[in-house]
Amino acid sequence: PAVAAPLLAMNALGHVAASEGKIMWQSLTVRWAVKIMVGAVPGVVSLLSLCQKSRLPLDGDEASEWVHEGILRQRAGMTCRDPISGLDYLHTRFTERENRAGVWDVDHFWGTEIALLLRADPRTGPATLCSRANFQFSV
Repeated sequence: PAVAAPLLAMNALGHVAASEGKIMWQSLTVRWAVKIMVGAVPGVVSLLSLCQKSRLPLDGDEASEWVHEGILRQRAGMTCRDPISGLDYLHTRFTERENRAGVWDVDHFWGTEIALLLRADPRTGPATLCSRANFQFSV
């Protein structure tokens, strides 16, 4: 939705797609729509979030104490109370095996190899990637 809505609005207002790799001149309506979507909408949302944040009781020494107490309780494996909702919760815990597996997945991400394979040999690169992808999904 974050990408589709602006594209839908631009197309509805008459956006002209690039032709032969050249950017086309856009109508005044499309240019204003882009300015509003890039500048005004994020600015208004930021101001609204600032107003919302200013109403929350998370400032001062009492809030710092809540946060400190919550961190200590979480480290001890106990639940802590959310100062806004009043609900008790405990963050997700992983076993040592799960942590090792997660780190391995991040360290062995082969996404950068995709670009290297395609650049090295555009003809056989996609076939190699398909066979590796099928292996990854089967595991």
